[in-house]
Amino acid sequence: MWILDSIADVGKMSPVQVAILLEYASTGNEPRKITDIIEALAVRFQGLWEPRKGTIYPSVHNLNIRGYLKLHAMSPRGYSLSEKGEEAVHNLVRNMYTQMDLYMRYFHFMIEKFMAINKELALKTVKKYKEPLQEKVEELEIFLKESPKE
Repeated sequence: MWILDSIADVGKMSPVQVAILLEYASTGNEPRKITDIIEALAVRFQGLWEPRKGTIYPSVHNLNIRGYLKLHAMSPRGYSLSEKGEEAVHNLVRNMYTQMDLYMRYFHFMIEKFMAINKELALKTVKKYKEPLQEKVEELEIFLKESPKE
């Protein structure tokens, strides 16, 4: 599913590209090699998704061509977030609620339509996702408690 480009004002950007941008953003302006990004994403998404060179390299190069990343030719060779990339990250974070709302509506749409096709399996699917979603809500509550007050 593509990121809501019209709201975040980032053009068409895949979730993989967003993950790459966020990974570069998390380390400031230090140039990082693509292999470092692959390793970091592999740890983060362990068991769910395995980032591969055939996906990550073209995505990084696309982000560079579009001006979100800048290439450092000198040592250490790598990429870092450009000014445009920093702005994109801020826009994506600012509009995260809208993006999540879209995902939740899409999930609800799928379950609703699936109920008409196979109610038993649809209910089983909802039950399967209920516990992990509750765990994520609990993680968010802990995060909010530990975050500095505004």
